[in-house]
Amino acid sequence: MRIISETESSGRFSLLTEVEAYDAVTPISRFFVDYVPSELNPERVALAGYLAFGSWISGGVKFPEAICPELASAIEDDAFPARVRPEKIDYTPKRLAGGEYEAQVLVGPAATESETSRSLRILPHGKYVGALRQEGHFQVSSNAYVLAGCVPKEAEHRPMLAVAVLAAEEFGIDKLRFQAIISENERRHLQSLLGAVGLGLTISLT
Repeated sequence: MRIISETESSGRFSLLTEVEAYDAVTPISRFFVDYVPSELNPERVALAGYLAFGSWISGGVKFPEAICPELASAIEDDAFPARVRPEKIDYTPKRLAGGEYEAQVLVGPAATESETSRSLRILPHGKYVGALRQEGHFQVSSNAYVLAGCVPKEAEHRPMLAVAVLAAEEFGIDKLRFQAIISENERRHLQSLLGAVGLGLTISLT
């Protein structure tokens, strides 16, 4: 699979797929968020693409830019026993993207967040459009819901985390908190994937 990034004139950032020989056909070819991040770390863009479309990838995968070996290794380990091989790897040592805040990842509309906590809220595109930033809270619409509805239940949180990964750097976030019922194995895989791009992850059941 080839994943391509695109900034649309409408103020939307997209990741598009080109399906290749061993891939499954994706239900949609474009994953988007209704804003354009001003900070776009290549590894985080790649991880967002993998979290969004990883369920359909098999064989080689090409991201918009070369990625670090740590992320490539985490992707290969996560995909096993399927063989997924990132094809552009940059072995030049470089500093990971930083941050100083922790934020709760929230899915869907709800009551007002606590004034003492930061949050990233993901809303379904169509019913909601655009993005809004207020005092430590950011909400954005995305079609991640479409992808989440097309994967097994144990993976439905991954497209939502893809949105959070794209937003984290711009808002100085270095740790995400996410509520989900997942296996211990899935938790370890997600922490490895996000850790490879400098993000911590805490999973809570409530």
